[in-house]
Amino acid sequence: MKIPWVIGWALVCMGVLLTSRAEAGTQSLSPDFLTLSQAIDYALEHYPSVRESLAKHKEAQSGIDLAETNYFPRVEIGVQGTRSTFNNVSGMFFPNSFFQPISGPDLGRNSYSSSWGSAAGILLAWEPFDFGLRSAQVSTAQTMERHSQAFIRLTQLEVALAVGDAYIDVVMAQESRQALSANLDRRVVFGKTVAVLVRNQLRAGVDGSRAEAEVAVARTHLLEAEQIERSQMATLAQVLGKAGDHISIKDPVLVSFPQGSVPDKKDPSQHPLALVQKAAADIPKKREEALARTWAPKFNLQSSFFGRGSGWDSQGNRGGGGEGLLPDVPNWAVGLTATFSLLDFSSIRAQQQQEHYRNLAEMARYDRVIQELTAQQVKARSLMESTKRIAENTPIQLQAARLTESQAAAQFKAGLATVVDVA
Repeated sequence: MKIPWVIGWALVCMGVLLTSRAEAGTQSLSPDFLTLSQAIDYALEHYPSVRESLAKHKEAQSGIDLAETNYFPRVEIGVQGTRSTFNNVSGMFFPNSFFQPISGPDLGRNSYSSSWGSAAGILLAWEPFDFGLRSAQVSTAQTMERHSQAFIRLTQLEVALAVGDAYIDVVMAQESRQALSANLDRRVVFGKTVAVLVRNQLRAGVDGSRAEAEVAVARTHLLEAEQIERSQMATLAQVLGKAGDHISIKDPVLVSFPQGSVPDKKDPSQHPLALVQKAAADIPKKREEALARTWAPKFNLQSSFFGRGSGWDSQGNRGGGGEGLLPDVPNWAVGLTATFSLLDFSSIRAQQQQEHYRNLAEMARYDRVIQELTAQQVKARSLMESTKRIAENTPIQLQAARLTESQAAAQFKAGLATVVDVA
């Protein structure tokens, strides 16, 4: 049987494949058979979770573009037409949504007569400086983009591992089926030999019954192995994103004796999971830095050109026809506005504390991830080394088993051993 050293060689192959592959290439399923490398490449190109992470990365890149638009000036254009009365009153009130502004003198009289009015204008507003707020917002968006980029690599690694595990499980199932098929053939041949000896009254009838029982057990084990192989093939098709399809595999490398040594130790901080967690810790840190620049005056440089039209004169007399439909009275204005929300300090400070403690929590999680990855690497290297030694010892074990079987069969035929010794 080839199963013990298949595991070791497969682990070595997976280590080489996964550390060297960062991007997926365009692949299609082979009509004849699929190698391990082809299976991984195909899954990295087609598996839904990979496409999902790529789409989220594009979304994060759009977030950078959105943050950079804050540097652009704001331009608004508006046109308005009205039909209204001309009743005004002296005094002041706070602006609100249910009173409409009105210009003109208080005429001391009320009327429900109406006339046309119009307005059109353009407003340009730009924030010339912001004490680093917009730069901090762009930096936050860039950190989120790095997080999504690292998540793509992590998703690719997880998919590649899932495909590799499923592929190796199929190879092991196939090797197991072949071994059990050979075992059944051996049992059948031995059973026929025992049957001949029983018919010639050279062996007891119980030996024939025992040989038939061993054949039945071997056939059951083969049927179970075939069922396991079909199940593993279904799992492989699922992780390839081809659930329900028949997949044929063949990779000579995995069924040959392993060559090469265990891969060198890797820096756990460069593992995709560590990179994802580090970026996750940087996001609240960047948000905290942006919040620190929020409590500052805001300056707006504004420029406006507009026109108004009215069907009323300054005495409240209504013009005729379509007078007021065109904004024929122009005006322009340029100004600098400064505003400062004095009492926002407490809420901004509370938000900064939230982001600060989020950063501490994510950094603690990052330290835990590094510890886990380091421990996993030590265990994996130990497993690969021991499995490789087992693989090197397997041919000796196989040769001894064949010799033992041959000697037991010869002793049975000579009447020096029972059927139990051969079975």
